Amino acid sequence: MSRYESRLLTDNQGTRVMLFSKNNEQLYKTVLVKNNNWLKVIDLKADNLVLDGKIK
Repeated sequence: MSRYESRLLTDNQGTRVMLFSKNNEQLYKTVLVKNNNWLKVIDLKADNLVLDGKIK
């Protein structure tokens, strides 16, 4: 992920939402639900859910 620029959109007690882009093009969005460690990774270019599950 170091080859992408990251931007924190939301970081509160319940969720953290981040946006990843390259050359000013938004490519991925991540949503972390903190209380149950649930992570969603969304490919914005393909409009596809890449990951949707619990993380350790």
